[in-house]
Amino acid sequence: KNNFHLYSNNIKKCLLEEVLDAIDEEAISHLIFSLNGETQKISFANLPFGKSSSWDDFNQALIAKYVIQYLNFVSELELDTDKRTASNCTAIGMDYANFQNANKLSFKTLPFAIEEVDEVSALLNASSLKNEEATIFNISEALQRSNLIHYSGHCVIDLDNYKASYIPVFKEGSDPEKLNYELLQGLNIKPELVVLSACNTNNGVNLNTEGTFSMSRVFTEVGAQSVLASSWNTPDETAYKIITRFYYRLLEGHTKAEALRLAQIDYLTTDALSSPRERNVTFWSNWVLNGSDGELEIKRNGYGMFWCVLGGVLFFGLLFWFMRRW
Repeated sequence: KNNFHLYSNNIKKCLLEEVLDAIDEEAISHLIFSLNGETQKISFANLPFGKSSSWDDFNQALIAKYVIQYLNFVSELELDTDKRTASNCTAIGMDYANFQNANKLSFKTLPFAIEEVDEVSALLNASSLKNEEATIFNISEALQRSNLIHYSGHCVIDLDNYKASYIPVFKEGSDPEKLNYELLQGLNIKPELVVLSACNTNNGVNLNTEGTFSMSRVFTEVGAQSVLASSWNTPDETAYKIITRFYYRLLEGHTKAEALRLAQIDYLTTDALSSPRERNVTFWSNWVLNGSDGELEIKRNGYGMFWCVLGGVLFFGLLFWFMRRW
């Protein structure tokens, strides 16, 4: 914590002080600058700041307001303002409650992962693969037919060999099947949005000339327009609350980055979502949107609307019949 405070002061003095004095903070959502030939992005969160801050520590408020996001593998940043469409959605999740592995690999149970998948599936009318259904074969098929992909579970990062990083999925009676970097590179997928609701999905081996090889990167390499990923460990319940709020905000018509920002603000300002302790920046500020920031219209399965209309017709029909009988 003390190091964070020290770094935040250095950031403010060396990089931000002169710039912030010259701009209207209220009118800007992101500050983008170049450092050593790499693109960097600082997110402006809508939090109290300076003298009016309700935070106990000025430095803590500074960290919360200026969360640095390193986009090491981005050489050019293009703002995509076109509205895009996603019509086939798949939600994949594992809670690892009954996970068997011969070598006793340690995977913490994630009870909110399945709740998250259920809620996302209901919101988007998406197909879902949960626990035993989440095999390599089923996931590979789902990824290739979907243009919005949601994953909730664990992610294993190998900081020595990025090709060894993987998402552990179901395989009965043995070690987990590994949905790894190379396997994902071989898939023919071009989703509009990938949400990786797992720890450290934006981390990986950092090669000086090539940037960071993370699980979020592999999806951008194969053609994903946007990837929402995490930069460090996140509590299971916190991820569930923020990510589901992200989808609610996205369905309201906000851009993807704006939906994420509003979801984090919802989390920070709603007592039902977070306690004062859980509003520390380590809980919520790890989420990063890589790629296109544009509106995404989600065309949900028409069957849901069909059943709603049919149910309404039947309800009013029965109501009319009872009224006539009465």
